[in-house]
Amino acid sequence: MDDVFFHGRDCQFDWDSIGVGMTVEFTLVEDTQHARKTGNAREVAKYITVASVELTRRIETHVLNMIPEKYGLLKNEGHGANILFPAYVFPDAIVGERVVAHVMPTPRGPKAVRIERLT
Repeated sequence: MDDVFFHGRDCQFDWDSIGVGMTVEFTLVEDTQHARKTGNAREVAKYITVASVELTRRIETHVLNMIPEKYGLLKNEGHGANILFPAYVFPDAIVGERVVAHVMPTPRGPKAVRIERLT
C-alpha cells in the first residue's frame, strides 16, 4: 500500500490518543481539492476510526541477528518463526539486546513494525 494522507479532523476519535502502532480503519476517497490545485489525483483517508481488532501484538524479546542496512531478526519466543524487521525500523540494533516490538502477521511470517530498547 502507498502512503495514505489524512487530516485529524477526519478522525472519529480523540486526535490526542493517536500513536505509532495504532490500528485504524478508513475509507479511501479521491482528493478532488488536491487534484484541482496540482493536476495530480491522489486518495486520502476519510471516516477514520480505531479498529475493533488490533493487528499488532506487543512482545518483549531480543535481537538474534542483524545485517546492516538490510534487515534483522528478533526471537519469537514460543510463537514459531522468528520475526523479521527492515533495518530502517531499528537501524542501531545490537545482537542480543532486549527490545519491545510491535509485531504483525504477514503472508511471509511475522514482521516487526516498531521496535524500542528496553530500559
